[in-house]
Amino acid sequence: MESSPSSPELPTNTTGLFVEVPADSSVEEEIARRRKKLANIRKAKSNLKARQRERDEAKGRKPGQKRNPKGGPAYKRPFGEPEAKAQSNFTDPESRIMLTSQDGFQQGYNAQTVADGRNQFIVETRVTNQATDQDQLLSMVTATQDTYDQQLAIVIADAGYCSEANITALNARGIDGYIAVGRESGKVVSINPETRPATDRMWDKLRTKEGRAVYRERKWLSEAPNGWTKSVLGFRQFSVRGLKKVAGEWDLVCLSLNLRRLFAMQVANVT
Repeated sequence: MESSPSSPELPTNTTGLFVEVPADSSVEEEIARRRKKLANIRKAKSNLKARQRERDEAKGRKPGQKRNPKGGPAYKRPFGEPEAKAQSNFTDPESRIMLTSQDGFQQGYNAQTVADGRNQFIVETRVTNQATDQDQLLSMVTATQDTYDQQLAIVIADAGYCSEANITALNARGIDGYIAVGRESGKVVSINPETRPATDRMWDKLRTKEGRAVYRERKWLSEAPNGWTKSVLGFRQFSVRGLKKVAGEWDLVCLSLNLRRLFAMQVANVT
Protein backbone atom coordinates (compact mmCIF):
# COMPACT_ATOMS: atom_id res chain seq x y z
CA MET A 1 0.00 0.00 0.00
CA GLU A 2 1.48 3.25 -1.13
CA SER A 3 1.02 6.45 0.81
CA SER A 4 0.95 9.87 -0.80
CA PRO A 5 2.89 12.70 0.77
CA SER A 6 0.79 14.99 2.93
CA SER A 7 0.26 18.64 2.02
CA PRO A 8 2.61 21.02 3.81
CA GLU A 9 1.01 22.89 6.64
CA LEU A 10 0.77 26.68 6.52
CA PRO A 11 2.49 28.55 9.35
CA THR A 12 0.10 29.69 12.02
CA ASN A 13 0.77 33.36 11.28
CA THR A 14 -0.04 33.07 7.55
CA THR A 15 -3.16 34.79 6.26
CA GLY A 16 -4.79 33.33 3.19
CA LEU A 17 -6.85 35.53 0.88
CA PHE A 18 -9.42 33.68 -1.17
CA VAL A 19 -11.38 35.51 -3.88
CA GLU A 20 -14.39 34.06 -5.60
CA VAL A 21 -14.28 34.72 -9.34
CA PRO A 22 -17.72 35.03 -11.00
CA ALA A 23 -18.61 31.91 -12.97
CA ASP A 24 -19.17 33.83 -16.19
CA SER A 25 -15.76 35.53 -16.20
CA SER A 26 -12.30 34.21 -16.84
CA VAL A 27 -9.26 34.78 -14.69
CA GLU A 28 -7.87 37.16 -17.30
CA GLU A 29 -11.06 39.24 -17.24
CA GLU A 30 -11.02 39.38 -13.46
CA ILE A 31 -7.40 40.50 -13.44
CA ALA A 32 -8.20 43.20 -16.02
CA ARG A 33 -11.16 44.39 -13.95
CA ARG A 34 -9.06 44.65 -10.82
CA ARG A 35 -6.30 46.49 -12.64
CA LYS A 36 -8.83 48.98 -13.96
CA LYS A 37 -10.21 49.50 -10.47
CA LEU A 38 -6.70 50.04 -9.11
CA ALA A 39 -6.02 52.58 -11.86
CA ASN A 40 -9.22 54.43 -10.92
CA ILE A 41 -8.15 54.53 -7.27
CA ARG A 42 -4.75 55.93 -8.21
CA LYS A 43 -6.39 58.54 -10.44
CA ALA A 44 -8.77 59.53 -7.64
CA LYS A 45 -5.85 59.98 -5.23
CA SER A 46 -4.05 62.07 -7.84
CA ASN A 47 -7.13 64.27 -8.27
CA LEU A 48 -7.40 64.76 -4.52
CA LYS A 49 -3.78 65.87 -4.33
CA ALA A 50 -4.21 68.23 -7.29
CA ARG A 51 -7.26 69.85 -5.69
CA GLN A 52 -5.45 70.18 -2.38
CA ARG A 53 -2.48 71.86 -4.09
CA GLU A 54 -4.87 74.37 -5.67
CA ARG A 55 -6.45 75.12 -2.29
CA ASP A 56 -3.05 75.51 -0.61
CA GLU A 57 -1.82 77.84 -3.35
CA ALA A 58 -5.02 79.88 -3.12
CA LYS A 59 -4.26 80.43 0.57
CA GLY A 60 -0.74 81.63 -0.27
CA ARG A 61 1.06 78.50 0.86
CA LYS A 62 4.14 77.36 -1.05
CA PRO A 63 5.81 73.93 -1.40
CA GLY A 64 8.24 73.20 1.37
CA GLN A 65 6.70 75.58 3.87
CA LYS A 66 6.19 73.95 7.25
CA ARG A 67 4.45 76.92 8.86
CA ASN A 68 2.89 80.25 7.94
CA PRO A 69 5.65 82.86 7.37
CA LYS A 70 3.53 85.36 9.32
CA GLY A 71 3.69 83.10 12.36
CA GLY A 72 1.55 80.52 14.03
CA PRO A 73 1.74 76.76 14.59
CA ALA A 74 3.23 74.33 12.10
CA TYR A 75 1.03 72.98 9.34
CA LYS A 76 -0.62 69.67 10.19
CA ARG A 77 0.07 68.18 6.75
CA PRO A 78 2.60 68.61 3.91
CA PHE A 79 1.85 70.94 1.01
CA GLY A 80 -0.62 69.41 -1.43
CA GLU A 81 -1.32 66.42 0.79
CA PRO A 82 -5.08 65.97 1.35
CA GLU A 83 -6.52 65.13 4.73
CA ALA A 84 -7.16 61.49 5.55
CA LYS A 85 -10.92 62.05 5.40
CA ALA A 86 -10.82 63.62 1.90
CA GLN A 87 -13.09 61.87 -0.59
CA SER A 88 -13.40 61.54 -4.35
CA ASN A 89 -16.33 60.16 -6.31
CA PHE A 90 -15.52 57.34 -8.76
CA THR A 91 -18.80 57.72 -10.66
CA ASP A 92 -18.40 61.45 -11.31
CA PRO A 93 -15.02 62.79 -10.17
CA GLU A 94 -15.92 66.38 -11.10
CA SER A 95 -18.86 66.48 -8.68
CA ARG A 96 -18.43 67.51 -5.05
CA ILE A 97 -20.04 66.83 -1.69
CA MET A 98 -22.19 69.87 -0.86
CA LEU A 99 -24.41 70.87 2.02
CA THR A 100 -28.00 71.42 0.87
CA SER A 101 -30.66 73.38 2.72
CA GLN A 102 -33.11 70.48 2.96
CA ASP A 103 -31.38 67.16 2.31
CA GLY A 104 -28.11 67.54 4.20
CA PHE A 105 -24.89 66.60 2.42
CA GLN A 106 -25.22 65.37 -1.15
CA GLN A 107 -22.89 64.61 -4.04
CA GLY A 108 -23.66 67.01 -6.85
CA TYR A 109 -23.20 70.38 -8.51
CA ASN A 110 -24.15 73.99 -7.81
CA ALA A 111 -26.54 75.27 -10.49
CA GLN A 112 -26.79 79.06 -10.89
CA THR A 113 -29.37 81.25 -12.64
CA VAL A 114 -30.00 84.93 -13.30
CA ALA A 115 -33.65 85.95 -13.76
CA ASP A 116 -34.74 89.23 -15.32
CA GLY A 117 -36.82 91.61 -13.23
CA ARG A 118 -39.70 92.00 -15.64
CA ASN A 119 -40.84 88.66 -17.04
CA GLN A 120 -38.97 86.17 -14.83
CA PHE A 121 -37.08 84.71 -17.79
CA ILE A 122 -33.79 82.99 -16.96
CA VAL A 123 -31.22 85.11 -18.80
CA GLU A 124 -27.96 83.49 -17.62
CA THR A 125 -27.03 80.04 -16.35
CA ARG A 126 -23.98 78.37 -14.90
CA VAL A 127 -23.04 75.13 -13.21
CA THR A 128 -20.08 74.89 -10.87
CA ASN A 129 -18.65 72.29 -8.52
CA GLN A 130 -17.94 74.93 -5.87
CA ALA A 131 -20.21 74.68 -2.87
CA THR A 132 -20.31 78.42 -2.10
CA ASP A 133 -22.06 81.08 -4.19
CA GLN A 134 -19.86 84.07 -3.34
CA ASP A 135 -17.39 83.53 -6.19
CA GLN A 136 -20.20 83.33 -8.76
CA LEU A 137 -21.88 86.72 -8.32
CA LEU A 138 -19.52 89.02 -10.23
CA SER A 139 -18.84 86.54 -13.03
CA MET A 140 -22.60 86.01 -13.53
CA VAL A 141 -23.18 89.77 -13.56
CA THR A 142 -20.41 90.23 -16.13
CA ALA A 143 -21.70 87.39 -18.32
CA THR A 144 -25.23 88.83 -18.29
CA GLN A 145 -24.03 92.30 -19.25
CA ASP A 146 -21.82 90.91 -22.02
CA THR A 147 -24.64 88.79 -23.45
CA TYR A 148 -27.16 91.63 -23.64
CA ASP A 149 -24.66 94.48 -24.01
CA GLN A 150 -26.43 96.40 -21.28
CA GLN A 151 -25.50 97.80 -17.91
CA LEU A 152 -27.45 96.17 -15.08
CA ALA A 153 -29.29 98.71 -12.95
CA ILE A 154 -30.19 96.56 -9.92
CA VAL A 155 -28.89 93.24 -8.62
CA ILE A 156 -30.75 91.39 -5.85
CA ALA A 157 -29.10 88.35 -4.24
CA ASP A 158 -29.47 86.29 -1.09
CA ALA A 159 -26.98 85.98 1.75
CA GLY A 160 -25.02 83.23 0.04
CA TYR A 161 -23.55 85.86 -2.33
CA CYS A 162 -22.68 88.37 0.38
CA SER A 163 -19.06 89.41 0.81
CA GLU A 164 -17.26 92.70 1.28
CA ALA A 165 -15.54 92.26 -2.08
CA ASN A 166 -18.81 91.60 -3.97
CA ILE A 167 -20.61 94.60 -2.50
CA THR A 168 -17.64 96.87 -3.15
CA ALA A 169 -17.34 95.64 -6.75
CA LEU A 170 -21.03 96.28 -7.47
CA ASN A 171 -20.71 99.80 -6.14
CA ALA A 172 -17.63 100.38 -8.29
CA ARG A 173 -19.55 99.24 -11.37
CA GLY A 174 -22.42 101.62 -10.67
CA ILE A 175 -24.88 98.81 -9.92
CA ASP A 176 -27.49 99.29 -7.21
CA GLY A 177 -27.03 96.09 -5.21
CA TYR A 178 -29.33 94.54 -2.63
CA ILE A 179 -27.56 91.58 -1.05
CA ALA A 180 -28.78 90.04 2.17
CA VAL A 181 -26.16 90.41 4.89
CA GLY A 182 -27.56 87.57 7.00
CA ARG A 183 -30.17 84.87 6.78
CA GLU A 184 -33.77 86.02 6.96
CA SER A 185 -34.22 84.95 10.56
CA GLY A 186 -34.80 88.34 12.15
CA LYS A 187 -31.58 88.15 14.14
CA VAL A 188 -29.45 91.26 14.62
CA VAL A 189 -26.29 91.11 12.50
CA SER A 190 -23.03 92.30 14.06
CA ILE A 191 -20.74 94.01 11.54
CA ASN A 192 -17.50 95.85 12.14
CA PRO A 193 -17.79 99.07 10.07
CA GLU A 194 -14.01 99.54 10.07
CA THR A 195 -13.18 96.17 8.49
CA ARG A 196 -16.38 95.76 6.46
CA PRO A 197 -17.62 99.26 5.60
CA ALA A 198 -19.48 98.24 2.42
CA THR A 199 -21.27 95.43 4.22
CA ASP A 200 -22.21 97.79 7.05
CA ARG A 201 -23.74 100.24 4.56
CA MET A 202 -25.62 97.39 2.88
CA TRP A 203 -27.05 96.33 6.24
CA ASP A 204 -28.29 99.88 6.88
CA LYS A 205 -29.71 100.05 3.34
CA LEU A 206 -31.71 96.82 3.70
CA ARG A 207 -33.25 98.02 6.95
CA THR A 208 -34.87 101.02 5.25
CA LYS A 209 -38.44 100.81 3.97
CA GLU A 210 -37.29 101.07 0.36
CA GLY A 211 -34.52 98.53 0.86
CA ARG A 212 -36.87 95.96 2.38
CA ALA A 213 -39.37 96.49 -0.45
CA VAL A 214 -36.76 95.98 -3.18
CA TYR A 215 -35.20 92.91 -1.57
CA ARG A 216 -38.64 91.39 -1.02
CA GLU A 217 -39.04 91.18 -4.81
CA ARG A 218 -36.37 88.47 -4.93
CA LYS A 219 -38.85 85.92 -3.60
CA TRP A 220 -41.02 86.08 -6.72
CA LEU A 221 -38.42 87.21 -9.26
CA SER A 222 -35.72 84.56 -8.81
CA GLU A 223 -37.14 82.03 -6.37
CA ALA A 224 -40.20 81.38 -8.52
CA PRO A 225 -38.28 80.19 -11.63
CA ASN A 226 -36.16 77.92 -9.45
CA GLY A 227 -39.30 76.44 -7.97
CA TRP A 228 -40.90 76.01 -11.39
CA THR A 229 -38.05 73.79 -12.57
CA LYS A 230 -39.07 71.33 -9.86
CA SER A 231 -42.84 71.74 -9.58
CA VAL A 232 -43.66 72.40 -13.25
CA LEU A 233 -40.92 70.60 -15.18
CA GLY A 234 -40.40 67.92 -12.55
CA PHE A 235 -36.62 68.36 -12.70
CA ARG A 236 -35.02 67.00 -9.55
CA GLN A 237 -31.58 65.75 -10.52
CA PHE A 238 -29.14 65.65 -13.42
CA SER A 239 -29.13 62.56 -15.62
CA VAL A 240 -25.60 62.94 -17.01
CA ARG A 241 -22.11 63.03 -15.52
CA GLY A 242 -19.28 65.50 -15.83
CA LEU A 243 -19.30 69.27 -15.39
CA LYS A 244 -19.60 70.11 -19.10
CA LYS A 245 -22.48 67.70 -19.75
CA VAL A 246 -24.30 68.79 -16.59
CA ALA A 247 -23.98 72.44 -17.63
CA GLY A 248 -25.49 71.54 -21.01
CA GLU A 249 -28.40 69.76 -19.38
CA TRP A 250 -29.02 72.73 -17.09
CA ASP A 251 -29.11 75.03 -20.14
CA LEU A 252 -31.78 72.80 -21.71
CA VAL A 253 -33.84 72.77 -18.51
CA CYS A 254 -33.77 76.57 -18.25
CA LEU A 255 -34.51 76.96 -21.97
CA SER A 256 -37.52 74.66 -21.59
CA LEU A 257 -38.77 76.73 -18.68
CA ASN A 258 -38.37 79.96 -20.66
CA LEU A 259 -40.33 78.52 -23.60
CA ARG A 260 -43.11 77.37 -21.28
CA ARG A 261 -43.15 80.77 -19.61
CA LEU A 262 -43.30 82.53 -23.01
CA PHE A 263 -46.19 80.31 -24.16
CA ALA A 264 -48.13 81.00 -20.96
CA MET A 265 -47.64 84.76 -21.38
CA GLN A 266 -48.83 84.64 -25.01
CA VAL A 267 -51.94 82.65 -24.08
CA ALA A 268 -52.70 85.14 -21.31
CA ASN A 269 -52.42 88.05 -23.74
CA VAL A 270 -54.74 86.34 -26.25
CA THR A 271 -57.39 85.55 -23.69
